[in-house]
Amino acid sequence: MAALRASAFFDELYARLREDIDRHRTRSTEPFILAIDGRSGSGKTTLRQALCGQLARDYPGQLALFTLDDIYPGWDGLRAGVNEWIVQAALLASGRPAPFARRDWEHSRALPEELFTPAPIIVAEGVGALTGAHSAGLWCTSPADIRRERALTRDGSTYEPHWQRWADQEEQLLKDFACMYSPLLSAADALTERTFHKLARSTTYLIRP
Repeated sequence: MAALRASAFFDELYARLREDIDRHRTRSTEPFILAIDGRSGSGKTTLRQALCGQLARDYPGQLALFTLDDIYPGWDGLRAGVNEWIVQAALLASGRPAPFARRDWEHSRALPEELFTPAPIIVAEGVGALTGAHSAGLWCTSPADIRRERALTRDGSTYEPHWQRWADQEEQLLKDFACMYSPLLSAADALTERTFHKLARSTTYLIRP
């Protein structure tokens, strides 16, 4: 992650995002929501950690993190978690608190409900993050074999039995929200290692970290 933060790729991406944040803040008092989306193993978490570290330094006390992993109800719950996020994101985008319940995946149960209080800058990270209201978005992409290797290296035997069932749900999500995801998938084919591209007339960046 230190190598990522020190790269010219990260510096340029972060400079663009700061421009987006500062422009938003001159026009609106509502939170700036950065959605970091992509399939499992695409580099979302590494990029989020690097960005949040820098944002926390440049905007002290103004950052909050929402991780969609907290609300998926288990290995078969991608779409249910996304549906919940869409409702929560709408509340947060208008500056209102959003109730949510973290999920205990090991015991397949919801924990007591909490209230997520919006901050001036909210980073939302997880598969499906772009489906909710957001001010800017990052779509992380990597080849399937690299994604699988990363995910299993990270989570090992915990994830391996569930890789395909989760991948199938990702495929369905991309189809269900094809109007949004299809342009991203098409444009991502042109990306090379550690590059990004901002879509025309859009605040979504395609990322290959």
